[in-house]
Amino acid sequence: METGTCKFCGQSKMINPLDVYIDVNYQASLECKCQEGEAWRRYEAVKISTSENIRHLIGKKFPAIAEIMEEAMEPVWNEDIVTLQATTYDGDVITLKRVKDALNIKHVHKEEYELTSN
Repeated sequence: METGTCKFCGQSKMINPLDVYIDVNYQASLECKCQEGEAWRRYEAVKISTSENIRHLIGKKFPAIAEIMEEAMEPVWNEDIVTLQATTYDGDVITLKRVKDALNIKHVHKEEYELTSN
């Protein structure tokens, strides 16, 4: 057992480290019942889920856009960015936005057909 401290309220907590690579203060913050800790825990869960969704939805075809979307998750969650949208050369539109207590990633594949006659 080790002692960890919540980064939000400063409360100390005895921690049985889940993994040697996880900081005990990070774990204490995740387990803390303070209001800020609860909100942060919700964000951490959403972040993990959204990251998986980004990798699944666009990660293989658009790795650079996926990386940008993952970096933008926190500012979108904090509503510093309302919507982040990327348009590919193929005309696909990829959007990241906050919807209530969730992050939404959307990929719209646009097909366009054009015929030219002389």
